[in-house]
This record gives sequence, structure tokens and C-alpha cells, in this order.
Amino acid sequence: MQPEERADFIRMLSVSARALVEEIRSQRTLLAAEKGELAVESTDCDSLEAIEDAVAACQAFGFAEDKHVAILPCAQSILFQTDAALLGRILINMLKNALEAAGTGTAVTATCTVSTPGRIRFSVHNNTVMPDHVRAHVFQRSFSTKGSGRGLGTYSIKLLAESYLGGRAWFDSAAGQGTSFHTDFALTRAASRTSNEMAGSVNH
Repeated sequence: MQPEERADFIRMLSVSARALVEEIRSQRTLLAAEKGELAVESTDCDSLEAIEDAVAACQAFGFAEDKHVAILPCAQSILFQTDAALLGRILINMLKNALEAAGTGTAVTATCTVSTPGRIRFSVHNNTVMPDHVRAHVFQRSFSTKGSGRGLGTYSIKLLAESYLGGRAWFDSAAGQGTSFHTDFALTRAASRTSNEMAGSVNH
């Protein structure tokens, strides 16, 4: 095996190992949530940092291979209180679901905004459109178009958001618009800036 081949092989093993560990953690969180055994620990959380961490995790786990993930410039840095670990799990599942649906070479976008007074919304979008027969079942446990044993991601999004973080989870899908998954939560504390403004403050 040539050095280049060895390096590629080691990289693939590393990515696979990280993805396996992530899947195990996800399953443990889901099982604990279904049993009512998750403890919610609210701390200050920055919405933009939460999205950035979730995107970085998806890239490290190999979920975004051959696809592009972009955080929209309108994404806001909003300080609010929530369980950062559970929010991270929700955002990773939202991104992973969008990446699995998106075609090779296509883009998935993510953003966070103050949606209505007192609410913060996270959204993840891809350009595919769900068939009607899929939409009615998308949040059901283990329902999936990808084969047996899949489909826990969207179920977990709704379970964690609504049963543990006091939020809402929903989606919209239409021809010409693609599919977006959304979650929103009560905004208890806020100080918002767009991601472009944050970049500007770093550069000066």
C-alpha cells in the first residue's frame, strides 16, 4: 500500500469510527428520552455557535461527504437558555436528515432567527421535495424511505424538541421551494447579531 493510499485508508477509518460513536450516542439519547430518563440542564447558549458546532460535527462524522453545508448570512447570534447538548443533538439530526435527502454536489443550508416575539427558530433546508405519502409519516418512529432501521432522526427531533425543550418541530415541502425542517423554542434571553456582523467584528 502506497503512503497516499494508507493515509486515505486511515482517514476513512477515522471518519467511520466517529460516525459509529455518534450513532451510538444518538441511540442512547433516544432510548433515555423514550424512557423519560433525560435530565434537562439549561445554560446560556449562542444560537449561531450551536449551528456552527453541528455543521462541524456532521463534517467530522462524514455525513456531508460530497455535499456542501452553508450557514446563511442572515443567521443570528442569539443568546438564550436551553440544554446545549440536546439542542446540538436536534441540530445534528436536522442536518443529517437534509444531507441524506440531498443529492451529491448539492447544498444544504441552515439558519437561526427570532421568528416571533419571544421565540427562536432553527431551520435546515435542502432542494428535494417530499412525496405526499412520505409527509404524513415523517415524524413516526422508524419510518424511513432509506431502508429498515432508519428514520429515527426525524422522530428524535420532534421528541427532544417538544417533550424535553418545550419547543415545536415541523417541516414544509413544496415544488420549487424544496424541504425545510424547523424547530423553535422560547427565547428567554437575547442579544442578536447577523453572522456577517460577527465576521466584521472579528476582522476589525
